[in-house]
Amino acid sequence: MLLLIIYDTINLPMNKKTKLLMISILSMGLCASMVFVFSDSVADLLSANKAKPDTLDCSYYFDNDEYTSLYDLNVSRLDGGSDLSNVTTWGTVTCSYYNNSNHSQIIQSTDKYGNASATCLYNVGQANIYPVGTVVSVTGKMTLYNGMSEMTDCSITKDYDSNPSPVEALEIDGLPTRTDPSFTDIRYMGTRLVHLSNVSLGEVNTSSRQCTATLDNGNQVTLFYNSISEKTDINNKIINIRTNNSKANVTGYVTCYSNNNTGTPSLQVLLRHADEIEEIIEEKTVDYLEVSTEKNFYYMDNITMDDFIATVHYTDGTSKVVSTAYITQNADTSSLGQKKLEFAYEYDGQIYDDTMWIMVNDTVASLEVLDPVIYYAFNESFITPTVYGRSYSYEPNLTSEVEFSGFDSYWESEYHSQIFVDYTNSAGRHLTESYTYYVSSVEALFTENAKTEFDLGEAFDYPTVYANFACASSVDVDVSDRVTFSGFDSSTPGDVEVHMSFGNYETSYYVEIIDTTPIDLYEYEVYISNIGSYTSGNYGQSGDFEYYRAVYESGYLIKLLDVDKQPDCEDLLEASLYNINPIKDIDHITFSYKTSDVSSSTSPKLYVGENSYDDVNIPINYSTSLTEVTIDLSTYNANYFKFSSGDTSLYLDEVTVYYSGLNTPNGSEFVYKTTGTNEYRIVPTVYSGDLVDGKSSIDVPVSYDVTHTTVLEYKTYTYYSYEYVSQHPEYVSAATITSPVDVCNYFQAFGCAPANFAAQNKVGTLRDGKTLPTKAEVNSLFGDDARCISKYTRDDGYAQYVPYYDTPLYYEFDINTNGEYSIYSRQSGRIVAWACGFTGSDYGNGDQVVCTYTDDHYATFKEYNNYGGFLSRFNVERKITGCIWGSPTTLSN
Repeated sequence: MLLLIIYDTINLPMNKKTKLLMISILSMGLCASMVFVFSDSVADLLSANKAKPDTLDCSYYFDNDEYTSLYDLNVSRLDGGSDLSNVTTWGTVTCSYYNNSNHSQIIQSTDKYGNASATCLYNVGQANIYPVGTVVSVTGKMTLYNGMSEMTDCSITKDYDSNPSPVEALEIDGLPTRTDPSFTDIRYMGTRLVHLSNVSLGEVNTSSRQCTATLDNGNQVTLFYNSISEKTDINNKIINIRTNNSKANVTGYVTCYSNNNTGTPSLQVLLRHADEIEEIIEEKTVDYLEVSTEKNFYYMDNITMDDFIATVHYTDGTSKVVSTAYITQNADTSSLGQKKLEFAYEYDGQIYDDTMWIMVNDTVASLEVLDPVIYYAFNESFITPTVYGRSYSYEPNLTSEVEFSGFDSYWESEYHSQIFVDYTNSAGRHLTESYTYYVSSVEALFTENAKTEFDLGEAFDYPTVYANFACASSVDVDVSDRVTFSGFDSSTPGDVEVHMSFGNYETSYYVEIIDTTPIDLYEYEVYISNIGSYTSGNYGQSGDFEYYRAVYESGYLIKLLDVDKQPDCEDLLEASLYNINPIKDIDHITFSYKTSDVSSSTSPKLYVGENSYDDVNIPINYSTSLTEVTIDLSTYNANYFKFSSGDTSLYLDEVTVYYSGLNTPNGSEFVYKTTGTNEYRIVPTVYSGDLVDGKSSIDVPVSYDVTHTTVLEYKTYTYYSYEYVSQHPEYVSAATITSPVDVCNYFQAFGCAPANFAAQNKVGTLRDGKTLPTKAEVNSLFGDDARCISKYTRDDGYAQYVPYYDTPLYYEFDINTNGEYSIYSRQSGRIVAWACGFTGSDYGNGDQVVCTYTDDHYATFKEYNNYGGFLSRFNVERKITGCIWGSPTTLSN
């Protein structure tokens, strides 16, 4: 029954639009089917008797001073701006739901003027939840939540089990915006039950649980269903309706989001139960499928159904775009030209298909970066690599079109990162490529074949320059185009320092500016005297010259012996003749010579250099008959020379050196090289416990990776005394130590001589405190493996050429170098163990042994690296290698 109210009799202000809205909704409120007769008798009855009637009589609520209508409460709260405490109202339950941990419900009623309004009873407790249609009285606090009324702290009493005129949803065709005059009237109605017919449901936002409903008139309404127990069911139902391409009828509750006091509220429709969404099943028959596209396709495109619009045409003349059509035959975009695609759509168990032809056009599909710079110095500028595009039919150079990003060379520590290359092709597709680069400190700059002599006034010749970076020390990087040179000046003769700058790294080298005006040359005829017959390790000095393994040969100046003439030495050095006092600025050398062979594995050579003789070497041709040769040395800045025999004897007849006397070497004496450069050793391995025969064992490194400071292989050594082995001869083989490496490791580990070593002189006791055996004793027990040990404290002879620490106490262990050794004919091999260490050793200094090896009877030594090998030879008693001892780098073991 529709109740019409004449607004002229109501003392409430309403504009015309409000009146029209209210007239249209009166039929849906509480008591809407009842005729209200306002007579004095009824008013007196209610005034006199406040008791609730047995059957629903709206006058009880209208005229009871204890009750205030929902509409009045909403208006008062929205217009007044403050909460209303301890108010009582009534209404019919339109919805009950579970919201996280809260039980809530929505009630709605109409006042005696026909103003329908509603509100949410928040968190009323499960015991106060009443079925939909129940009429209740509520006392609580009226407040706002997100711009819409809400009652909290509710006390609820059920008045009636049902309303004879149940609440019906208000049919709406949209919600007003914030600027619409009816916006406020809608809010006065509160969380009103509404109905939307024949709507299209938009895409679901699964995180916020909302979607858009589009009505037939084009208006859109936001549907919101988050934070309730049935949100997943609602979500799935919406998705299912969209999948079926169906429309729906939706029942919900008008509310706001955004707080009225701090933001601009907007209206939305709350959904609380999945059964409030009704799918509209359309009974249509598909006529055909039509697929179209507006996209241009390019080489190597990945074609999907998203690139096409699939339209289903029905037999009733209507059509609809569908999202469930699919590709049954795709196009191959790895080649160009016209391509055929086939599509299908399934409806009601029947397949409908369509065919389309597309054109695959060419475009850049990938990027290729050629020769990018990988290693950068600190503070160095970015260097652009060449970038090519790759496509089906062409490869354009895109270097000027791409964008580079990610480069930064101002780090304070070594690091690597990515440089990104970006490009957008003609298809609008963003292509990217990247490569790794390092920003590192520079450890060294060095030049390859740098020109060091320039004529007066000559222009600078830029050399090839390589850099060693800390991040990749084993890689030589060509940085010739990235190095800045300064300081070169060829206007006056003399040495000039050329500076090289690379990032934050600077270094320099010297070049000589030469006045090419012809100069007079001096002659120096080499004369050698006092060369006797050959003896082992023969060495001599005559004036400005030294010679090694040389003899006098009748009719010749000197004979340099080939390496086979000294079979008792291991790793034999070639015979040589060299000057140790400079002959300044050698222009050329003329000499007469012959060789003992027409060929061999190593030919004779002439070595020359500025401060020693090892800057460059020049082969000397074989000739068994006397031959005169002139070798031009004018470009070598040479002050020193050396003749070397190789694997053939070299007979020198006359040697004349032609020199200018202009070039002064650095220093006034011959410069011997220092060993230890770029060489490594580890700390010796020492056994720390008591020495027990056959029981005390230790693992010693015999192979080591110096790059990663990692031991690759160990060898186990066990302590045996001569006394124990003589009583247990079955251990003779296990106790025998003969190789140079094993002798070093055993003595450093146990501080004792191996059991097969006899005392050559008064050695005394070693770490185990036991008396060493005699030669006869070890010879009887060990036979050919018998060896000798000697003890010395001398500081002359070869001892003066090593940097022993404190007292020069050392032990000599015999080594068999040629297979002819016996304890009575000891030959030339020795391990010399310096018991107090070396002053220049960063692990020695008196408490750890440094072992050296000589295979040529003290002419040269090689230091043991403590992990299975020996370092470079250095001079000891005779200066034949051109090297003196230098400390190598000690690594951790």
